[in-house]
Amino acid sequence: MAFMASMDDPKLSTDLQHLLWTAGATPVHLLLRVTAISDQAEAAIEAAGFQIQRKLTLVPVFAVTGPVAGVLDLLDLPWLINADLDRPVHTH
Repeated sequence: MAFMASMDDPKLSTDLQHLLWTAGATPVHLLLRVTAISDQAEAAIEAAGFQIQRKLTLVPVFAVTGPVAGVLDLLDLPWLINADLDRPVHTH
């Protein structure tokens, strides 16, 4: 079953894999680490149902919001390095 194999992809964080199993249609905030920020990557991300919130260039990352299951459409693309949940950062 391709869907199950995709959900175990090493490009997905463990937390994101769990969320896919429990709530595939839930909108989430993700960080998509890519090889480079490009128009091609931006178009594919938007086609997968995500809205791009920020583009970070020092370490190429798209901060996106959209349906968690949409990340499965991006897994086979060579420029996607990994995907993880975008969480708040707390300082002490």
